[in-house]
Amino acid sequence: MKSKPTKAINLPKLYGATRKEARYLLRSKFRALANRHRLADAGVGKAATAASAALRRVLGRDKKYEATIKSLVAASSKEVLELERTEAKLGGALSREMALGLLSGSGIRDIGGSIGGVVGVTMAAAKDTRTDLRAPPYNDVWTDAEGGRHQQQIVFSNKSTGRFGFGYTIGKEGGSAYCGAGVEVLFMRDAPGFPPGQGPAGLAQIRTFTPYGYIWRDLSYLGPAHQHAGFGVLVWSRSLNGGPTRTDQDHEYWIWQDGTSWYEEHTNPSHPNQDFDNALLFGDQAPYFPINPGRIYGAWIWCFGSGDAHGADVTSAGFAQALIDATARWIVIGQQ
Repeated sequence: MKSKPTKAINLPKLYGATRKEARYLLRSKFRALANRHRLADAGVGKAATAASAALRRVLGRDKKYEATIKSLVAASSKEVLELERTEAKLGGALSREMALGLLSGSGIRDIGGSIGGVVGVTMAAAKDTRTDLRAPPYNDVWTDAEGGRHQQQIVFSNKSTGRFGFGYTIGKEGGSAYCGAGVEVLFMRDAPGFPPGQGPAGLAQIRTFTPYGYIWRDLSYLGPAHQHAGFGVLVWSRSLNGGPTRTDQDHEYWIWQDGTSWYEEHTNPSHPNQDFDNALLFGDQAPYFPINPGRIYGAWIWCFGSGDAHGADVTSAGFAQALIDATARWIVIGQQ
């Protein structure tokens, strides 16, 4: 008797039922991250503001100083121009070593467990048994922004090109900005000798070739400014039979964290021009995570950033601006 053929699973159609939940998981992660930075900077910002106010009172008695700093603050406010996105230099051809790493796997398993409060990590060399290479168009995109009206605040994500990122300029108005953007791919367990979504449990790793350009700048005249930015991989899943979604991996790292006060200016190395790098590669790669049959999985490749600045008044100023312009050329799902 012949076995009944397995019906192919339409992932995009299946995703339609859980798309809101998948986006909500990333949005919740982003909001929690923004709130964490808001609370972390609050104490530092309060202290810096108090010190700045005290110093302004003292220096304000010096009319020559007051006239000089007033002109510097006015000039700096006009010089804080909006950042421009550019298509250029987002990475060239992959090196042989980079391509092999993406396609064959890192060969490292990093699975943590907890026994009696002690965290254990198992690391073993292994090669992927399946490699799924994805390129645009991707399955979904996401953007989010908080912080109110600013001189500039943009977020963008395009599933047809894989391009995503954000830009903000906190000028003389002051305040804070929080931005996030990303692209998503869908997948299932893919074990040798079994139809997609079936077979034994295993391990999976999300790897990507995502070149990006970036600019950032903090400028202070007694007024404080801070900012953070980074990339992440967020993997979620849901049973093919329905039920709630869950987070299977939450990996993130920072590409810069900075702050200024008093009379300081910090920037990216090539400012006012962009610098370039590749996201989520080598030491910044997401580790392997357990993958099970009978579930739909989604992986978000995303970037995030936050900044706050004093703004400008008569005798002090603090400005912050940043731009990340990334393109996910490839997303690789390696499985063992």
